[in-house]
Amino acid sequence: MICVNPDCPDRVRTGKMGEYPAGTESCPTCGARLNRADIPDTPGSSDTLQHPPPALPLRFIPAGTVRLATFPSYEQASFTAERLLAAGLHPLLLVSPFRSPVEWTVQFYSPTRLVVPEGEADEARALLEPQRGGGPEPAPTPRDRLTLFQGDITRLPVDAIVNAANETLLGGGGVDGAIHDAAGPELLEACRGLGGCRTGEAKLTHGYDLPARWVIHTMGPVWRGGSEREEETLRECYRACFRIAREKGFDSLAFPSISTGAYRYPLVEAARIAVEEILHGLGENPRIEVTVACFGPDVLEAYERALDSSARPV
Repeated sequence: MICVNPDCPDRVRTGKMGEYPAGTESCPTCGARLNRADIPDTPGSSDTLQHPPPALPLRFIPAGTVRLATFPSYEQASFTAERLLAAGLHPLLLVSPFRSPVEWTVQFYSPTRLVVPEGEADEARALLEPQRGGGPEPAPTPRDRLTLFQGDITRLPVDAIVNAANETLLGGGGVDGAIHDAAGPELLEACRGLGGCRTGEAKLTHGYDLPARWVIHTMGPVWRGGSEREEETLRECYRACFRIAREKGFDSLAFPSISTGAYRYPLVEAARIAVEEILHGLGENPRIEVTVACFGPDVLEAYERALDSSARPV
């Protein structure tokens, strides 16, 4: 059973299978209906609810399937898929690789794609039409695939995290030191063989003990007042990381706020540049999802404002 209100705090806390007393038809916290009441009373539908629809990582898109919709959370997608299962169809969920490991945070965006076999597409669309209010489901935009997350980048189980490194690549303070500490000594040994990194470049290593499988190391510019190509160099850091992600076929990537710590790049300007470059990179690569890990509330606020400004008409 699940509350259909995505903003209900009880729904967030209990996850996709909340525990409610038998016979409960509405959420005791917000009063919204529970999902069992919204699914047709079809033979086998109760079994369907006890067994969530099958899920695969986003990268494994089965041949012969059609995308019906992309939802901002696994829970919403699962609820909709159960409606289709109850009607005798065969939906499949393609989930973000972060979903399970980061259920400890309620702010994490976890997009989930709902697909069905090609032969069932028309029937499935007809069943979902009342929910969506008619019209085709729009494809997710670059902005839909960018998440702002306040927390520790070393805990994110993405394909690759970006390290704001120094020119030696041998560790340092801030996020660089935290990544080396979390990855273990093998990361340092791997970095010794890379020959350092010039400003604006990016180099790749495995993630070792990190949840992320890879680390992209890039060296951002030191702020010297803006007269020494700092902006262009910072932009090149993001572009270099996206080039590696594209070459390796990554589906998920997490950035820190590059150069805004010890390198003193003004936070507001760095956030603006980062959001512009990340949205551009997402536009060029429709398969990838990006998270920006913001170390503190001031960083999160700067990125939120930059993202909000990017959506305003010029």
